[in-house]
Amino acid sequence: QARDQTFNAGQFAFREGDAAAEFYVVMDGQMEIRCGEAALARVSAGECFGEMGVLDGQPRSADAVALVRTHCLVVDEAVLNQAIEDSPPLARSLIRVLTRRLRGALERITPDSVPGPNASPDSDQGEDTLARDVKNKG
Repeated sequence: QARDQTFNAGQFAFREGDAAAEFYVVMDGQMEIRCGEAALARVSAGECFGEMGVLDGQPRSADAVALVRTHCLVVDEAVLNQAIEDSPPLARSLIRVLTRRLRGALERITPDSVPGPNASPDSDQGEDTLARDVKNKG
């Protein structure tokens, strides 16, 4: 289900390590995404946060705290998954959001810490699954 929720300034939507069963769309106000004391991003009206944990089933990787009184639409995992299946444009939009965030994170990494082309692959088979799904659709 989707529901409205308002956070007062200083109130947390979630904390690092929490289970991720829903994501948030900011309707009004501003949230800050933090890892420890480091601010990673500010999320304003029309933007979403908390989607990573919902998509990959992992615990929250950061805190989300309201900077001012903030009204959000809270969307649970089942609603998101159904919307992705029913709406390719929504899925593409979500992919663009994630890609933009990944690019931003990569820009903050020093060149010396970026793995080279000969680095060993992670054990995650996500890319193989994606390639197989794309091939099967084509």
